[in-house]
Amino acid sequence: MFRRIQGTEGKDETAEAAMAPYLAIARSVRVGDLGAFGTALETHGAQLRRDGTLALVRRLRESVIQTGLQSIAKAYSVLSFVDVAGKLGLPSAEEAEYVCARAVRDGVVDAVLDHESGVMASRERTDRYSTMEPRMAFKRRLAFCLEVRREALEGLEYPDGAFKRDEGDD
Repeated sequence: MFRRIQGTEGKDETAEAAMAPYLAIARSVRVGDLGAFGTALETHGAQLRRDGTLALVRRLRESVIQTGLQSIAKAYSVLSFVDVAGKLGLPSAEEAEYVCARAVRDGVVDAVLDHESGVMASRERTDRYSTMEPRMAFKRRLAFCLEVRREALEGLEYPDGAFKRDEGDD
């Protein structure tokens, strides 16, 4: 199924084995698991260094944290910074507070931070379809389409007698 490629140390390895570190990293980024990301870096660090991608992969740490924070914010309406640090695998509540503040500022998470009580409170999401906004958008689009149709019909009108034959052409 996979063709053999020449490894950098003279060994033959399959493409699947060569891509295993990147698969582990992609999985950890997708689910937001900082522990799995760190394990993948430790386990496959030598190969990433040989490939010249270690510095690039290390920069993905922020994406892992943001993805994990998004999933936490969806699951809990109010969460303390201590709990955020525990769930994300961050060393302290202060770092979790900093991460939360940056995520709120960047628009990654829709929440409010309460620094005195040490919590992040997700904002209530309103159902857009229970408001008048979709109806008004539909009304605007329909009015636009009807206006385009009206203008097209006006363009198709011909002056009176345009289709009458001249009496002498018979």
